[in-house]
Amino acid sequence: YMTGLAVMCGLVLTATGLWASAASEAEPAAAADREMVRDPATGQMILKPQYGGSLAEGDWASDDGQHTDPWYGSANRNIAGFFLEKLGIADWALDRDILPYKGYYHPLDVLRPHLAESFEISADGLTFTFHIRRGVHWHDKPPMNGRELVADDIVFSFHRITGLGSGFTEKSPYAPNVANLPIESIEATDEYTVVFKMSKLDLSAFQLIYNDSHEGSWIFPPEVIEQHGHMQDWKTAVGTGPWMLTDWVKGSALTYTKNPNYWGHDEKFPEHRLPYLDEVKMLIIPEFSTRLAALRAGRIARLRRSTFDQWQAIRKTDPELVWTTVPGNSWDYAMDVRKPPFDDIRVRTAMQLALDLEAMNDTMMGGLGDTTPYGILGSATVGFHTPFEEWPQEIKDNYAYDPERAEALLDAAGYPRGADGIRFKTKLQVANNAAYHSNPDHAQLSKDYWAQIGVDVELDIVEWAVLAAHLNAHTYEGMTRGSNGGNWNNIQAIGQLETDAQWNSPGVQDPVYDAMVAAARNAGSLEEQQELIRKADDYAIAQQWTIYASPTPSGFIFWQPWMVGYNGELTLGGGYHYQYLSRVWIDSDLREEMTGTR
Repeated sequence: YMTGLAVMCGLVLTATGLWASAASEAEPAAAADREMVRDPATGQMILKPQYGGSLAEGDWASDDGQHTDPWYGSANRNIAGFFLEKLGIADWALDRDILPYKGYYHPLDVLRPHLAESFEISADGLTFTFHIRRGVHWHDKPPMNGRELVADDIVFSFHRITGLGSGFTEKSPYAPNVANLPIESIEATDEYTVVFKMSKLDLSAFQLIYNDSHEGSWIFPPEVIEQHGHMQDWKTAVGTGPWMLTDWVKGSALTYTKNPNYWGHDEKFPEHRLPYLDEVKMLIIPEFSTRLAALRAGRIARLRRSTFDQWQAIRKTDPELVWTTVPGNSWDYAMDVRKPPFDDIRVRTAMQLALDLEAMNDTMMGGLGDTTPYGILGSATVGFHTPFEEWPQEIKDNYAYDPERAEALLDAAGYPRGADGIRFKTKLQVANNAAYHSNPDHAQLSKDYWAQIGVDVELDIVEWAVLAAHLNAHTYEGMTRGSNGGNWNNIQAIGQLETDAQWNSPGVQDPVYDAMVAAARNAGSLEEQQELIRKADDYAIAQQWTIYASPTPSGFIFWQPWMVGYNGELTLGGGYHYQYLSRVWIDSDLREEMTGTR
């Protein structure tokens, strides 16, 4: 166990020297010249970092029901990730050919110490010791008033999530990754040292504590929670991060102001203290057309998740905008394997063989999507899944476009064509929003292919809340959206098809698979766990519980050429969805030339 993890830890620790003391170096003045520097992550020549200015983003369609306390809900990492921080963070200086930061999964070896400046892991893997960075201060805002971050703050935060002390007895329902870890104790052994002790070996524990991809490892301000009982009111929000939330007009905008006493420096250019910008505004713009108009007018700096059709139009009308592709959510379909006809693997295989993935890619994404099949785990989970090119040929053949073989399998399974040409009828329920692994247009295209082999599919397009309720209760009919290709915590990804798992979309009840997941969960080393997870994923692929129907969609990001240092990144890992905004700057001369404002 420790051999594999020690290598990862060593990779993380090599980056610690990139952080300088915030108190020891003066912030450079805004550059007045056009000096160019090489971006070490991309090799491109870019304008030298400059300080100052305000930038607006128009990502958000709504802020209804949102607040500033991640203990109460996962979506709030989009807001809290500006000002709260974690023990670890992804390395912004990493070569983008290694990881472009266009997805939300980040393996341990690209993470680096953040609020923790170093750590040790015991030989038995049961004790994690974190050494907290000195000189980190809370925002100079009551009741924290700029005091230094200490080990007791770390203990308080994890007690709050896990219910293991500091007056907390209830786990956060929105942070199950960390809250349900087998943690025996969390203790500050001195002012800057925190020790986590596990009651049993859990190979995912260290990374979840260090940098949970959701809510479990944010470091909360104790005095705020003690004074108010929570931190849901944005006016009480305090953190250690590069931004302070200074205004929030519901339905209009959130305003983040530069933390003048932020401790961090740019990993690419360590002599520069972060952030570069004075202010960031997150505008609430529900309609895509309005967001696009704002981008064209230079009111916002970036437009996320454009579709292929939108990409085509914008490229023609606004060629000066910079763009890149980003992976989208999978459009896979789960079949209810508990009931006919999908309890028969021949039927499930036929449904896959009926789809012409290359033609669907051309139709939906102009050939820019990825048609490489995958299983439960996505391509980013290197070492934990078997790549398609290594699948057995007989399994690969089940993912080819072969409608004749599909019809033969349906005949053999006892579903001949009737007088009307229909073999059987079923329903497909998907959400009306592509953000939830669904796309109504893609579902219609799939329906048309299935009709060609005699399967009559009724589409049921519903709101996400309706679909989620049916998924949780396993009450949908026929088929629903799948959740394959997960680029996230590997053991949890394969665990979603266990018999009693909440997000078991196909309704799988397979004791062989359950035993495989249990064995992976109880593995004694990282290498053993990787092998067992691969075997569980391979088994699931062979059972064809899910239809790989993508092709994996690409979204498109457009941004202004005057937003310098940005390359289409979506996150710095661990819920830091907008932390890259502390690491970009404005080419004010170019912005003035393009928009008339600096």
